[in-house]
Amino acid sequence: MSRSRDLGDVGSKANFLDNVSTDLGDYSGQSIPHIVPRYLHPAIEGKSYAGVDLKSLVTAGNYVWGDVYSGDNRRYFYTDIKGSRKILDARIGAHFGSQRHKFKSKQLLEQETATHGENVYSVDGRDWVRVVGPDWTEQNDTWGTGWYSPNNATTNSHFFEIVGYFSDANISGYASTTRDVSVTVDGGTPTTNTGLTASVGTPLDHRYVDAGSSINLGLNQTLGIHTLKIGNVNGDYCGVLFNVELIAQDTSNRNNIQIPSQNVVSYGKKFTVSAEGNSGHHFNPFNNQAIGNTTSHGKNTTGWTSYDSTLDTATSLGLDAWVDSGNYYRPVNGGRIVKWVDSSGNIKTSVNMMPPAGRHISGGGNNGLPTGTSWLTSYQPSFMAGAIDHSQAEVAKTFNWREFGNGNANAGPVTGSTGGSYKDFSMLYEFTATNCAFVMDDGLTSLTGNDVHIDTKDVHGDANGDGFYFTFIGTGITLMNKESSAGTDHLVQNLPYGAHIVKYFRSSGADPTLVVDGVTITCATGTYSSLNELTFYQPKKPPIPEEAVVLCDYMLMADFVPQTAHGGQYISKGTRMCTNARDIFVDRSSGAVTFNQDPGSVSTGFRVYPSTNAGSNTEFKVRLPAFATNYVVRGRYMNDRALLYIGNSTTTSTYDNNDAYGSYAHLTNDENLGIQNWGMNSKSGKQAILEAFCFATPTHTSSHYQSFETPFLHELVGGDRNMEQTNLVCSPDGKTWDQLTRDTTYLGDAVLQITEAGDAYADNTTVIFTDIRGTVGNRAMFNKKHFAIAYDRQICLISGTYVISPMSMTGSNNTGGHVARIYLNGSHVVSGYGTLSGYSTATNQVELYLNRGDYIQIKGLWHANSAVSSYRITKVRKD
Repeated sequence: MSRSRDLGDVGSKANFLDNVSTDLGDYSGQSIPHIVPRYLHPAIEGKSYAGVDLKSLVTAGNYVWGDVYSGDNRRYFYTDIKGSRKILDARIGAHFGSQRHKFKSKQLLEQETATHGENVYSVDGRDWVRVVGPDWTEQNDTWGTGWYSPNNATTNSHFFEIVGYFSDANISGYASTTRDVSVTVDGGTPTTNTGLTASVGTPLDHRYVDAGSSINLGLNQTLGIHTLKIGNVNGDYCGVLFNVELIAQDTSNRNNIQIPSQNVVSYGKKFTVSAEGNSGHHFNPFNNQAIGNTTSHGKNTTGWTSYDSTLDTATSLGLDAWVDSGNYYRPVNGGRIVKWVDSSGNIKTSVNMMPPAGRHISGGGNNGLPTGTSWLTSYQPSFMAGAIDHSQAEVAKTFNWREFGNGNANAGPVTGSTGGSYKDFSMLYEFTATNCAFVMDDGLTSLTGNDVHIDTKDVHGDANGDGFYFTFIGTGITLMNKESSAGTDHLVQNLPYGAHIVKYFRSSGADPTLVVDGVTITCATGTYSSLNELTFYQPKKPPIPEEAVVLCDYMLMADFVPQTAHGGQYISKGTRMCTNARDIFVDRSSGAVTFNQDPGSVSTGFRVYPSTNAGSNTEFKVRLPAFATNYVVRGRYMNDRALLYIGNSTTTSTYDNNDAYGSYAHLTNDENLGIQNWGMNSKSGKQAILEAFCFATPTHTSSHYQSFETPFLHELVGGDRNMEQTNLVCSPDGKTWDQLTRDTTYLGDAVLQITEAGDAYADNTTVIFTDIRGTVGNRAMFNKKHFAIAYDRQICLISGTYVISPMSMTGSNNTGGHVARIYLNGSHVVSGYGTLSGYSTATNQVELYLNRGDYIQIKGLWHANSAVSSYRITKVRKD
């Protein structure tokens, strides 16, 4: 029995939790602080267990889904799936903004299937996301991983059902001709949403990544427990859906975090947290500190009492940097915020705020005082003198440069084009100068190379003026190279929280050119822009008491300041970037669309545009919904070529008037905070070029670089992800919400499975594996976070014990010799051998302990037969 079913089937526990809201006894035996989740019971077709029509009560305003129904003292959610069981209540911790949930696999639920009469599946092991229908086709192909229903099915015969705490939602699906979906909330009247219907196929296809376009459903619900049903429309497919984004915002009070009433165990005692939304907890605890006085420094002379009354200065970091000569200044560079429950049951706020000025590798800069920058107009980071200080930072993620790729599975389609191979860093080889680009699944983190080549382990610019752009979200970055005595270089730290662009190019001297968000920094590293690993940093968690339960842990974005200079090295302050390589919806009513790679001109690597001049202002459009107040569009010659839109309406905007890449445009005035369908159209007679959207979103998750495991990959989740409940501890033994609500027993221990369609017929020939993604024969290819693909080798990224298992055979020429030989760090480990008579199959296997940086190679005879040849690596003890 799965973990989620164990919890869901304990009725006595559910009833106990439904009736303990006044029980404030001693819980000292439960040593781990945690939230105590409740249960929601299924109201199948809107009816209670006793057959009471709760749906009619909701319509009449006499009941609210998720509340206690007085008839039986249970809380209910709506469902159309017969045989449904109770689920854990999603109202835990605090909620604000958008949170993305990926759809990557399905698992048959036998009990629900038997009762409902059609196949019912759990989506990725979750009991609150299910899919129904008899004829789903799974596909792991050029457009990513997902499944779809037949196009001749009747309306809603195949559907997704999602239960959550939200007021609106976005979905990401494959956009194409006639991709309408049926949308229903809480069993209401279905409506047809045409958002995924496009006149052209999505330009995100043919790259073996999720070719999903995000669209807003426009649900306009009161924030609460809702059931969202997304089904097929008569005569059309249902799917492929790649994720859902649930939006939790009370639009009557847009800027306040919502904290539903809930039970928690903090300091060994049980407390009931009262519902708080309209009454307080603005997303920014410093919002009542004005900025924009005559000095533009946000000075305040009344002391800390001007800040949020819940602010706990004893457990906060970085506040002293915003005090000068007895004057207090509003922190405008963002940071990390944690809300927790103290020993008296009160909600407290602890922060780690980024200072007015960061520090960089050369140690130069100003005095770092809050009066050193004009905060209303300065979009670039300021730096202070002194050595880099890591005391406010923690590692968010370390990437090997080889991870920026998917085995060159980037063929491009686009309408009217056969496409070509878009080179990435995974298959870069030898000393040939190559342009490379790759954007991670989050749509934000990217590495582009202009004429770069490798020297054994590192990659660097081929000649003067060649090198890299890399983008990330966080507050600092460290580079490591292995072919130079310089080793590890801490480049910058304590940047304003948001997305950043780093330019790292080879120069005429020994030292590279380093530019961070357009600020040039002396970088005397002598590495010729050599790169092996990238480490991104973020503000570390404030030192709250270990006995305290956490309600939310999120990043506050730096105050938004739009850029005023054009160029690939610049970015607006306090934004989340989304490149054109993920999530965008593109449509052209007449003509084709081009998506191509251009690392030499575009800092984010890719661009999308109409293949010919647009015939009108509405012929070509790009849209992307986001939880934001403003956005910056990056492209080329924005004033001449582009128009900014929200939905179908033009906007009053500020445009850069330079015929160059890295040109920008943004709204002249902010919108109200909320989900908007932000976009760009091409002007009539022009080719508008999109590089990226940069959203002025107020908050962001504190776990951006936490991946989501699927049967095939570990994927960065992406999206706004303003606040996440998945990481909150919800059980006395320390399990998180995600662990309690997701059964992951369907995931195996294999971390790599690849093959090669070509023959190798020499004992010492290294097999170059090029089938990395998609399906070969009837087998899915994949590589997870444990190994990086590196042309002629596979590099270990997580130390541990692995079983290496290649299998192949001799060729039709009956050549005897070594088959699928295993090499570790260039040294032979074990071989298979083929005879001279007929075909010979060799299956090798060896168990090895590998350290990070060790690499495996397969050499010898290899036959291009997908039914025979395969190469798999399995982790002995899965993390």
